[in-house]
Parts: sequence; structure tokens; C-alpha cells
Amino acid sequence: MNRVRQTLNAYSVLFLSDRLEFSVILLLASFLHPWAGFCGLLSVIFANECAMALGLSTFSIQKGYYGFNALLVGLGIGSTFAMTPLLIFLVIAASVFCLFLTVVMEGVLGKYGLPYLSLPFVITFWMIIPASRYLPLSHALVGSGAISQGYLLPWVHYFRSLGAVVFSPDVLTGGLIAIGLFWVSRIAFGLSLVGFFGVWFLTHALPVHWAFMDYGFLGYNVILTSMALGGVFLIPSFRSYLLVLGLIPLTLLLSLALNGFVSRG
Repeated sequence: MNRVRQTLNAYSVLFLSDRLEFSVILLLASFLHPWAGFCGLLSVIFANECAMALGLSTFSIQKGYYGFNALLVGLGIGSTFAMTPLLIFLVIAASVFCLFLTVVMEGVLGKYGLPYLSLPFVITFWMIIPASRYLPLSHALVGSGAISQGYLLPWVHYFRSLGAVVFSPDVLTGGLIAIGLFWVSRIAFGLSLVGFFGVWFLTHALPVHWAFMDYGFLGYNVILTSMALGGVFLIPSFRSYLLVLGLIPLTLLLSLALNGFVSRG
């Protein structure tokens, strides 16, 4: 039973939560794209088993802190590449490497009281993408996330942004996640709306080149940043909401800059 709970906890940590029911919802949402969902689940299981074999902190394992970055790696690999036996090996190897990075960053950043958040995932995934050019892997068929001259409703992009957290930027996945988020925390849900619609109105007020906008990538960064600053690292209050709104332009610029950097890589 402990293994089941520690696996599920890795899902809810993605949204800075520890609610079991939300974990189940996120697990189901990830399997709306079965191959990506399978890779994510496999990655969490191997990371947790490796952490237990190494005798790492039982508390961190149970809370999902050693598993959520591996989960992101598995979901990313499964949504990027088509299903092959080689990819199973890649998922397992990447999850273990991501665990080692997590432990290293926990030790280095933890000394200064800084959270490592999803840095292990980012580094691991940035290594996998260039390395994949030398492996017999084919890319999965995915839909474009680009906006189409702003004619789609902003709520559609909001749901797609929520779905992008589990590498499934579609309305159905995002809608399921939104229901779960509202169920477990109205504060977190409200902050996600403040963050997303803040950046939505900002981008429509600026002369942005819409053809290069991707609300899946941009939206989930703003949503998670808003939830973390407004409801986790700070006590939820009117001032924390103002801080979230004030940092939206900075989050927008950083997200677009990183998106351009990754696209050229």
C-alpha cells in the first residue's frame, strides 16, 4: 500500500498538493494519452524503487519528492517519441539519472534553503532531446499548440495549459485537471486563473507575434508560478495576489526567452 501511495503522491506534487484524490485524477488524466501515461508511471515506479534501494529519505519517497521529476521525464519522453522497445529502456535510464540529479540538487540547494522544483527534469530532458538524434527513435504525432490569431476562446487555452503540465495539452485533459484542482483547493484554482488570464490579457495588449505563441508552454509556466508564489511560498492574501499579477510580465519574458532557446536547440 505504501508503494501505491508514494507513486500517486508524485502526481499531486506537480500541482503543489498532497491530496490523494487529486493524485488519482492526475493519473487518469495522464492516461488519456496511454503511451505517455504508461511511460510516466513506469518512470515514477523505477525512481522510487531505486531511491528505496539506495536508502534515501523515506519521508521524501513517501511524499513523492523523489518521483515527480522522474514522472515529468517519463511523460515528456512518452509524448515526444513513438512507442518502441528501446524507448522503455530510455525511460528507465532517464528516470534513474533524474533521481540522481534530484538528490544532488537537494543537497546543494537545500543548504541554502532553496527548492530545486523541476530543475532535475529540465536538465534530464534537455540531455535526452539532443541524444535522441543518434538513436533509432521516431517522434510521436502531436497536434500544434500554436494560437490561431486569437479566435479561440481563452478558456480553451486555459484548459490546454493545465493539460500541458502532464504533456497532454488538450481541453479534455485540462478540463479534468481543472475539476480536480477546484475540488481540492479553491485558492490554487483561483491563482491558476489569475495567472493565466493575467498573461492572456497582457499578451493581447502587446504587439506579440501570435504565430509563435504557444499557450500550452506559456500558460502552464505562469499557472504553476502563480500557484507557488501566491499559495505555497507566501500566505494567500490580497498582497500575494498582487505579487502574482506584478510578476506576470517577468514570467512572460522568461518563458518566451526559454521557449526560443529550446526551439533553436
